[in-house]
Amino acid sequence: MEKVTVRIAGRDYSLKTDESAEKIVELADRLEKTISYVARNTRSMNEVEITTMASMILMGEIESGIRAENNAAAEAKKKLEENSAQLESVKAELDGTKRRLEEQLRLAADNSDKKENEQLKNEIASLKQQLQTAKDESAAVSAAKKAENERHATQLADYEKKIKDLKEEHELDVMILKEGFEKTSAEKEKAFEEKIKDNEKMRSTLSNYEASFDLYVKKKEEELKQAHEEIEVLKEKISKTEEQIGGSAGVQMTIC
Repeated sequence: MEKVTVRIAGRDYSLKTDESAEKIVELADRLEKTISYVARNTRSMNEVEITTMASMILMGEIESGIRAENNAAAEAKKKLEENSAQLESVKAELDGTKRRLEEQLRLAADNSDKKENEQLKNEIASLKQQLQTAKDESAAVSAAKKAENERHATQLADYEKKIKDLKEEHELDVMILKEGFEKTSAEKEKAFEEKIKDNEKMRSTLSNYEASFDLYVKKKEEELKQAHEEIEVLKEKISKTEEQIGGSAGVQMTIC
């Protein structure tokens, strides 16, 4: 089993396969080009959707190729059967001619009249000539049919080989797509889980920050309240002091 590394959708994949490395690289390059084509001609599609669409396009092309090869193989098989039927018809005609000739020979043997015998001999010679001509034509037809049958058999074998290759290529494409899809899905799932963890961490940090901020605000409100109370106390002291000062000023004025 051979190990080969291919690049699909910007990622490297290591594959083990019994196929040749050149064929695997060629298939991967074909898939990569299809993915690039889909990516250029679509919008608002993520990587998994683009890969899936590209795989569907390739599978459609492979199925079309298999159907075309099957149709060609069926047509070749049909023509081969028609040729076989035609050859059987020629053989049947030759058998009929042979039976007629044998019957004429039998009649000639039983006929004692020389004139009739001479006529029969001429007819027999003519029939022999016709039989030889028919045999020659049959041989030529048989040779032509044999050559054509061999050509159709070779063509049918080529079609069957192409169909087999297409099926193997289809299976390999599916394997590559499956591995790529599974790896992409796993990476997406891992990234999503990491994103969830980051969000949870951020949410926890935000919650701690909000709690600290509430505590800070509460502390500042208490300090502000205490400051207001101290200001009120100072105001009251100042008011009393001013009253005392006012009383002292009145006394001095009275003394003067």
